[in-house]
Amino acid sequence: MLAALFAKKPTRAWALCFGLAVCVLFAFWLSPAQAATTTNYELEKVYLYDYYDTDDTVVISGSNISGSMSQVVDWSTVRIRATVSNGFYDIEGANLDGNYYVVNLPNGYADVTIKILDKDGNLQKHYYLQLRSKAQGIDAVLFEGQNFSYTFDSLASSNVLTIPSWVDRLVMQVKPSSNDYIVQYNTKESTDNTWEIELPDVKAMPIYITVATKDKPNNYTQYKIEVNRLSNEASAQGALSSLKINSGTDTYELFPKFDPEIYNYYVCLPNSARNVTITPTLGNTGSTISIDGVVVPNGRASGSFVASTSGNQVMVMVTDLNNQIHVYTINMLRATRTEGSEPVMTNLRIKQGATRNENTMMMQDTIPIFTRDIYNYELVMDSAYGYFSFRPSLIDSSCVAFLVVGNKMFQLSESGYCDPVQLSMEDKVAVRVFSADFKHYQDYNLNVSARVLDDNYLLDNLVIRVDNLPVSFSPGFTRTNYNYKTSADDDSKVYTVTATAASSNATITVNNKTLTSGVESEKFPLGDATTSVVISVTAENGETATYKVEIDRSGLVAGKVVLRIGRQSYVVNGVSKPLAAAPYISGGRTQVPVRVIAEALGASVNYNSEYKQITIKKGDERFYMQVGKIIEDFDVAPEIVNSTTFVPIRYVSEKLKCKCVFNSASKEVIISYALTDD
Repeated sequence: MLAALFAKKPTRAWALCFGLAVCVLFAFWLSPAQAATTTNYELEKVYLYDYYDTDDTVVISGSNISGSMSQVVDWSTVRIRATVSNGFYDIEGANLDGNYYVVNLPNGYADVTIKILDKDGNLQKHYYLQLRSKAQGIDAVLFEGQNFSYTFDSLASSNVLTIPSWVDRLVMQVKPSSNDYIVQYNTKESTDNTWEIELPDVKAMPIYITVATKDKPNNYTQYKIEVNRLSNEASAQGALSSLKINSGTDTYELFPKFDPEIYNYYVCLPNSARNVTITPTLGNTGSTISIDGVVVPNGRASGSFVASTSGNQVMVMVTDLNNQIHVYTINMLRATRTEGSEPVMTNLRIKQGATRNENTMMMQDTIPIFTRDIYNYELVMDSAYGYFSFRPSLIDSSCVAFLVVGNKMFQLSESGYCDPVQLSMEDKVAVRVFSADFKHYQDYNLNVSARVLDDNYLLDNLVIRVDNLPVSFSPGFTRTNYNYKTSADDDSKVYTVTATAASSNATITVNNKTLTSGVESEKFPLGDATTSVVISVTAENGETATYKVEIDRSGLVAGKVVLRIGRQSYVVNGVSKPLAAAPYISGGRTQVPVRVIAEALGASVNYNSEYKQITIKKGDERFYMQVGKIIEDFDVAPEIVNSTTFVPIRYVSEKLKCKCVFNSASKEVIISYALTDD
């Protein structure tokens, strides 16, 4: 078709192509402005319903919306619905059922992630929500010990409480939902529902709590809490002095490095290493070695073992003269490829809790929030130690990730969280990602610290400059007011934002772009009429506040007059108008042309040239000034400059019951007024 067009009428064809090119260029010219049009993606409310009775509702909103949330419900199946400021949402961990997402709580809890997406399906923000079933008849169970305390605010049928080794006695207090319930501990009642529990020298001890109503004592619900007491005993001495893995003439490294007291290892083998041998060397004479049940001579290579790409284990068993058995486990992983992609982790999801009980663990973000090209992070606990569970996302599903804690390693899976691992401030922790061919690895280091996360999400200061000049806000900026209005001349082009956070741990975004606290942003284009500026401040603990500023480019928010020193124009009710002469400052007072400003404020002006007297009237208000005569309390007089009469604007404004503010940074006079006495 285009060929025919060129053949018949080339001049017209070229004109058409030129027109198309202009349109394309115009579209590209517009695109930066369109790209700068920002959208604020926020979770506004979360509605939780009983699956079988949607009239039974819990609403999470306002200050309860945060990056990581927890909610106790009375239901075993929950319907979820959310409202967002923009875009749409998807809930990971729940199933879509009509207009609701549905999640079951079979073990008393469930974790879901609420994702906010833009119109193209791109993730803009995420929120973690843990749902927990309320224990029947019990609001909470509190445990107190020496320098130790823990509270279950919900219970599953089976629960775990891990306590430090120095605690040998606990005080347990059960708080029933009402006085209608009878609570027992191991069949024992208490008048105040409080019991002292002495802990024996065993690693685990079960506690059974039963609850029933007074009118039906035989119809009870029972909850089990297994108390795990940590041990200070050192590991038994190992019996091997070395352990080597070979494939042909190649020797492969064990992770962690071999230590007689470490019993679990990983070895990452290339795709070509299909068969390996294991050479164990004894540290003590008289011991015997067997590998997967086959005796192996001391210091001699074993028979061949097949290494699987899906992973397999080999058990090395050492029996000493006292018949004490030590078992070393070797986890063999063979690469699925001969060449692999880079070892990159795209996301790291983390749960943290005070015990190993997974239904009490909460979702937690790293500090800073994880991104693939940052390799050092902080993990924060609120006590000397805590339990963490990890779930990585990898750029290539054939890559392999490990959690490295000191000299221990744990393989991680993309499909689920690992078993909770206890961490303390002394631990050196990293997530190590291997490429699919096991030739390269990358460590993402995690510094564990014990402190309370900063919850300050306020701004100390906010400055917006329009065409490099600061503008004033209505109302004036305060830390706890989140909505403002300001104005710009109709010929203004761009604005910048300088936001200073009250806390150095907070993060700031302007129009969804990260901003360094106290540093001026890039330039953003102003819209044709009103421009919305969105400044989000996120505290270290994930709580967020959003400041919004509306910039009226037509000149000013209605109900105000704006003048600028040295400029022969002013803005009234959003309309820019000319001035015969520009305002100036004399004796520390701003002088403005009297007739234009008085009329802009809804007053009439009369000038008697014989007596040089100015009369201003508005409604029942009438006052006089005289050119050259100093006004009492203002130390300045009206004066005539180049045939224009100037008066001190603050005096006139206050006489007309208007508010007058001078912005020294932008050299603007801002007058709030009313055209009627209403």
